[in-house]
Amino acid sequence: MFTVNLLKILCWIVGHIPLNLSLWSGRVLGRIGFYLDARHRGIVLNNLKTSFEGEKTDNELNVIARTVFENLGMDLMEFCRLPWLKEEVLKGYVECEGLENFKRMHDRGKGIIFLTGHLGNWELMAIFYALNGYPVDIVVRDLDSPAIDEFVRWVRTKAGNRIISKGRSMRELLKILFEGGIVGILLTRMFRGARGYSFTFLTGLHAQIRGLPLWPWQAGPRLYLPL
Repeated sequence: MFTVNLLKILCWIVGHIPLNLSLWSGRVLGRIGFYLDARHRGIVLNNLKTSFEGEKTDNELNVIARTVFENLGMDLMEFCRLPWLKEEVLKGYVECEGLENFKRMHDRGKGIIFLTGHLGNWELMAIFYALNGYPVDIVVRDLDSPAIDEFVRWVRTKAGNRIISKGRSMRELLKILFEGGIVGILLTRMFRGARGYSFTFLTGLHAQIRGLPLWPWQAGPRLYLPL
């Protein structure tokens, strides 16, 4: 409990730093991480080399990789702002294209599946819908540290979203869709074992929910893909 409360206090402090200074600090943290975290830097560079083989120089790939780390640093700083975001703040902060399409599908009363990845600030995207009156049930992996997991869940659910642990997701998600709810799934999240369909992507083996393509027929949802 002490650790969780300490994280909430730090979150409050970081979350109330002026936005421009916060994002600048995030870029600095990300750049430091790029130079210090050799293991993850190597993974990013290896994936970039596989994706852009023969198209970009090593220097160009290094610039892209460094930008990836800087973006993650900004995501971390923005994550600390999420518990205190209000709907009126979003108007000058987030721009959503095609929201009217989502609303039209939602008004039909059928379940909606959000398929996305770890792109940009994916945490902010979920908060955006909740603050606009459309709470999302999000599939997540339980973090290894119970204290950090509790803190992260607190941030993610502060605006009204709900969390579903990946290990018990299938039956619960189908129930939510049958009831006309909204489900959010990160396609970059691994689903191993009997529930997962394995495939090779870039340089490694990955897995996704085996039954995902069948959900629209089982629960009758509208499939919506925010990118």
